[in-house]
Amino acid sequence: MNTECKPEQLEFQSLGRHEVIGRFDGGRITSDGGGLLLREVDQRIGLLDRLAACFTDHRNPESIEHSVRDLVAQRDLTGERRVREQDRGNPLAASSTLNRLELGIPKSAISDR
Repeated sequence: MNTECKPEQLEFQSLGRHEVIGRFDGGRITSDGGGLLLREVDQRIGLLDRLAACFTDHRNPESIEHSVRDLVAQRDLTGERRVREQDRGNPLAASSTLNRLELGIPKSAISDR
């Protein structure tokens, strides 16, 4: 079955003085363009806010440095703006922390056992 492809292009938000355009005439190639696409989708439909709303945060509010949305987004991968000096230079959360957030259960459920 043949498909008819139209060589359309997508225009993304500029990066400084550089124009960012997505085209589909490059053949079989790969790139990090998926990140740009996700950024655009997030800005248009609030993807990360909607995803973060799917989680119930059972963490102690007094110990929270980053919101669930920040953890899901992992915007500050280098951690340069972390509050605690000892954490600077490290990502917001390791995969194990994100896994606990995803699979976490409230402390009350643990104490009831």
